[in-house]
Parts: sequence; C-alpha cells; structure tokens
Amino acid sequence: MSEVLKNPFKESLSADPNLSTLAEQGFLSKSDVAKLRELEGQKDRSSKFDVQSSLSDVSLKEGMSVEERIISQEIEHSRKDIIEWAKRNNLGDDEWVKENFEFDPDGSVICNADINLYHQTEPDLPRCIKEVNGNLWFGGTSATGLNLPQIIRGWLYLNNFTTAEDLILTDIKGPIFLNCIPRNEMQQLRQKYPNLKIE
Repeated sequence: MSEVLKNPFKESLSADPNLSTLAEQGFLSKSDVAKLRELEGQKDRSSKFDVQSSLSDVSLKEGMSVEERIISQEIEHSRKDIIEWAKRNNLGDDEWVKENFEFDPDGSVICNADINLYHQTEPDLPRCIKEVNGNLWFGGTSATGLNLPQIIRGWLYLNNFTTAEDLILTDIKGPIFLNCIPRNEMQQLRQKYPNLKIE
C-alpha cells in the first residue's frame, strides 16, 4: 500500500493523532493544525483546573469565575474548621454554626452569638474569628496563648485569670471582668486601656 493511502489514524486509535504527520501528508492545512494545537492547550488547562476543583466538595454554580470558585472553596474550608472547633468545645453543631457565623472572602469570621469557653484550661479560639457580637468567656489562670478577636461587642469574662501578664486587650465594647488579678495589675490595665470598662 502506498504511503499516501495509509490511514494515519489506524496505528493507534487510543492515542491522539500526530498533527504534524497529518499536515505533511496533506490531510490538514497549517492553519487547521494551529487551531487544533490551540484547542489541545485549552483542554490541558481545563483538565488541570477540573482536577483542582474536584478536590473540594463545594457545590458551585455554573458560570462562576475562577476567583469566585477559589473564594467559595476558602469559605467552605473555614466553615468546616469552625464546625470542628464548635463541636470540640460543645458549643454547637453544623446548624449552630450556620445560624451564628458569617464567613468573609478574606478568611475572617464573624460570630453573632455568645462563646463560652469557661471550661477550657487553655485558650481555644480560632484566629480567624475577628469579631464576636455576643459575650465571650475564657477559663484558665493566665492569658498565655490568648488571642482575642479584634472586636468584642459583648462582655468579656476572664474571672479565673490570676494575673494580667501577657494580656493584650482589643476593641471591647462591654465590660471586662478580671475579678482575681491583683489590685495593682488591675490599676495598670486601667491606665493602659483608659477607654475600656475594666471591672
């Protein structure tokens, strides 16, 4: 059989045809080869993105941009972390988190409920929680490792703390209860934070 009559697709049905060979044998023009190569590149990029997208179980609406998909995945990741934390601290379940937490695209989280961690001897508040619009309780005997949200709109209870050492206060709208720290440390805190209500 002459080379001209050979079927270029016969050698490997499972493999992609060699575009250069098809062009050399006159089956495709150079412009057709260029178009096919461009389509192949788009397919490769698309399949790589599909693999990354499949790593998340987030239900995404059709028509979302890549940036919107990434933001949705990050929000879903934050939501899962908060659910695990809430369950670990007996604060609530998935429904409690859904009702009381807002997840911003920048990764920050707002809590619209009270958070009671009084039974915890070590601070256990996720750093992503930037704002609490309720009251906040902490147990323990010191502020070591404690990172308060940037804004607390309710009351802050630190009644078990026996020292103000390492305590960095933030924007706290309600009173701060520190019943067990020495009087001189209480006075120092009031001087350092004159706009806060330290009880």
